[in-house]
Amino acid sequence: MQYHSQVVTTLACWLTAFLPQPTQAQPTNSADLRQRQPTGTVKGQIYSRAPRATLPGVTVSVDGTDLASNSGGDGCFTLEGVPVGSYTIQFRMIGYRPLARPDVIVRPNRITFVDVELERLAVELEGIVVVSGYFPAEEIQPTSITAYSGEEIRRAPGSAGDVSRILATLPSVAKINDQSNSLIVRGGSPIENGFFVDNVEIPNINHF
Repeated sequence: MQYHSQVVTTLACWLTAFLPQPTQAQPTNSADLRQRQPTGTVKGQIYSRAPRATLPGVTVSVDGTDLASNSGGDGCFTLEGVPVGSYTIQFRMIGYRPLARPDVIVRPNRITFVDVELERLAVELEGIVVVSGYFPAEEIQPTSITAYSGEEIRRAPGSAGDVSRILATLPSVAKINDQSNSLIVRGGSPIENGFFVDNVEIPNINHF
């Protein structure tokens, strides 16, 4: 009787060892699933339509996934680890019309090439209204200054070293007549002129 009990116990242990054991579910994420699925690569180059030139900085994304990339300085882009299937590739860049390329087939361990052209998009801005006042505000013009050295006065043709004759050759300056050294500056009266030597006002500079 004791022998029979030992045989039954041994048989029960063997059956327990071969029975399927319950397993605990392990969390998975999209990255793990992507690693287990066969994937491919999408490559290409992006151009502007007119003028035709490579476009850097274009955002390239795959609809239905979190895969995205940017084109490099030569306009080329690469999307790796794309699950096998058919996708729509989106191309976006500020100043250009967005483009969607449908039915891009990704095959396992293969490279799919996609070259596109983006069309420049005119950006509409809000209108600006400029309103002017009744009296225009004029900026105060600084006083114009023309400097002559003593050597320049001496060498000036026809001046004979006379300061008044030198001044008469300046723009907007004229003599009243040949018998007077009085000057008219910008249409003003000769009495409106002032002469200063070493910051000292001189009534008449003709004797210099």
